[in-house]
Amino acid sequence: MIQLRSVVIGYEEVLFRIENMKLEKGNTYALIGANGKGKSTFIKTLLGEIPSLQGEILIGDTDLKDLSQQSLAKLCAFVPSKCNPPAYMTAHEYVALGRTPFLNRFGSLKENDRVEIEKSMDLLEIQAFRSRFMDHLSDGERQLIAIAKAHTQNGEYVFLDEPTAFLDYANKRKVNHFLNKIKEQNACVIYSTHDLELALQFADSLLCLAPKNKQLHLFEKGEADLAKLIETCFP
Repeated sequence: MIQLRSVVIGYEEVLFRIENMKLEKGNTYALIGANGKGKSTFIKTLLGEIPSLQGEILIGDTDLKDLSQQSLAKLCAFVPSKCNPPAYMTAHEYVALGRTPFLNRFGSLKENDRVEIEKSMDLLEIQAFRSRFMDHLSDGERQLIAIAKAHTQNGEYVFLDEPTAFLDYANKRKVNHFLNKIKEQNACVIYSTHDLELALQFADSLLCLAPKNKQLHLFEKGEADLAKLIETCFP
């Protein structure tokens, strides 16, 4: 569980506040808001890349400030909005990079690492791509492979920054479907998106950045419709 207590998100300027919120494992959270209002900053804050301006963030029972980068790398995985891997890498080699935080000083894969790699490729249904070079794959295929890499970390928390931004509708639905499969592994999945209809369909909860009062609102599934989201996030 991620717990946020009187948290202020921003840099020098306050972007928004969170009074008291819990983000549970086994759930998907769609983060919604206009451009420039703090979605990426929120994700970077939870990943420990930038500090909150105020308040307390707990990952499990531990204050985020007390977690080392290696500990965070084992707990949290991140998928950027566009996957730009080295062209010479195969899909299997790229997914295997997710095991980096767990490798010994020689950087060699152990049997349990190989098991996790195969498990992720099976879950995301990408075994057919395993020997193909990354530059020979479509945007949708590369995005699934990036998500598989994150899942291979076996992290309890998976963050994605607009994972469907460059995909067609069919691939957007496929990514949302697989995010739900990942949450079923008892992970907490948090992703930013502009696809409001798909967020309403697939996400368990909606995190809405309200620019009027600079607050992050949590709506459980069924508590908000499209009109409510637009009113809250895009007044």
